[in-house]
Amino acid sequence: MPKDRWAVHLCSCNGALPIDAKEIGRLAELDAPPSVHTNLGREVAGAYWEGAIGC
Repeated sequence: MPKDRWAVHLCSCNGALPIDAKEIGRLAELDAPPSVHTNLGREVAGAYWEGAIGC
C-alpha cells in the first residue's frame, strides 16, 4: 500500500510514555514526524478521525 495512505497518530498517555516522534518518523520513512497527543479525549478525537477517513 502506498506510504501516502498511512497516517500515524501517537499518544503519550498523559506524558507517561516517552515518545520520540522524530525517530518514529525517520524509521517509518515519513515526510514529517507524527504529532504526539497527551490523551485520546474528545477534544482531540477529531484529529484522529480526519486521518482515518479514506483508509
